[in-house]
Amino acid sequence: MTLNKLKDELQIVSHRGLPSDFPENTMVGYREVMGLNVAMLEIDVHLTKDQHFVVIHDETIDRTSDGKGRIADYTLSQLKSFDLVVIKMLLLRENEYPR
Repeated sequence: MTLNKLKDELQIVSHRGLPSDFPENTMVGYREVMGLNVAMLEIDVHLTKDQHFVVIHDETIDRTSDGKGRIADYTLSQLKSFDLVVIKMLLLRENEYPR
């Protein structure tokens, strides 16, 4: 394969929105990345204990909330009771980049 052919076939895929600038897996991050020259937006989806889909990169809530444990071990209602780190980051970003 030639370098030119490879260059023509390369596609940019965004993972988790634009986590370098915005909280990952948030609508503000998704909106921003759609304005860039990306071919796809890839997300991670996990199932809760009560079979609801949630969009989160990790299998646990340890890194992104004040809770600990696997997503699959919690119901959606229980997950909603945790303080999400990304919500705090999002509020800061929304103040910096109002819509």
